[in-house]
Amino acid sequence: AKYLATPQAGMVALDFVTEPKGDDSILFWAKRYWEAEVDGSPEGTQRAKRADLQLFLSYFSTVVGSDHVDYWTPSVSKGFCSWLDKPAPAKPSRSHQERYAPSSINRMLATIRHFAKYIESSRRFEAGPPMKNVKDLDLLTPVWKGLSELELMRLRAALDQVTQLAGRKQQMPLRNRAVFILGLDTALRAFEIATLNYDQYQGKYLKRVKGKASIYADVYLSADARRELDQYITQERGTQPGTLFVTNRGGRMSR
Repeated sequence: AKYLATPQAGMVALDFVTEPKGDDSILFWAKRYWEAEVDGSPEGTQRAKRADLQLFLSYFSTVVGSDHVDYWTPSVSKGFCSWLDKPAPAKPSRSHQERYAPSSINRMLATIRHFAKYIESSRRFEAGPPMKNVKDLDLLTPVWKGLSELELMRLRAALDQVTQLAGRKQQMPLRNRAVFILGLDTALRAFEIATLNYDQYQGKYLKRVKGKASIYADVYLSADARRELDQYITQERGTQPGTLFVTNRGGRMSR
């Protein structure tokens, strides 16, 4: 095995503008990878991959203190994953202050995994494949409870009746309906629903839902669940920050 140059303390973070020093530079391989595998892809794909690669190159050069590609080891890859999952202030610093969503981290890992395989197709890494045993973060997968179509129809019909019969605003029928549909749609547990906050509801997802063993996941919401949530927020809750499902006094629901 060849010996590598000593890493430099305080090395300037790499970016795509930097000229590579030689064919052992990770930037040299990043540019070759871009030309061979990314250039010509749809604009959205190029934008995402460029951001992923730029973030990794910046982390790599700052933490390792070198641009030599053979310093890319599984430990560096795992450190990159952990760094993305840390809340602010993260070290080294990054422009995105909040921790990244698990789905975003997994997308970045997919990009650099593909990048590593591209390099390996032309040269070997001195320390072996740099993405070896680097696993994606766990995402919460809704578990089907086995209800039949008939049972689901009966439950929804009963829910329709209860919603109509709840005439007083203090009963918050739209909140109750949204909770029920959300649980049915996502298979989230009662404590997971009770601990949700308003700012976790973003577009088609509930972001960073905390499950068992402190596993965080982004949970996809169907159009039906989003419609019920939006109706509850518009007509009963409002858009103020805080717990997503409030009591009639504005507090957090208990499980």
